[in-house]
Amino acid sequence: MQLQKKGRAGKEVTVISHLDLSEAELRGLLRMIKKTLGTGGALKDQTIEIQGNRIAEAKDLIATRGIATAKI
Repeated sequence: MQLQKKGRAGKEVTVISHLDLSEAELRGLLRMIKKTLGTGGALKDQTIEIQGNRIAEAKDLIATRGIATAKI
């Protein structure tokens, strides 16, 4: 997981990558994260992007689902 600003007009985006999940599983995870955190997000090239600095919250949600953690 990492926080990115570059190329996003100064807006912060939490990027979750390197998850060993199918596209359908990634979409389900994205849906759950967006609903739980009340924020927007997208799936781009096997990478989940969440609006804002949500690293800690996203890390907790992924851990509770028992998914292998992403690279930090």
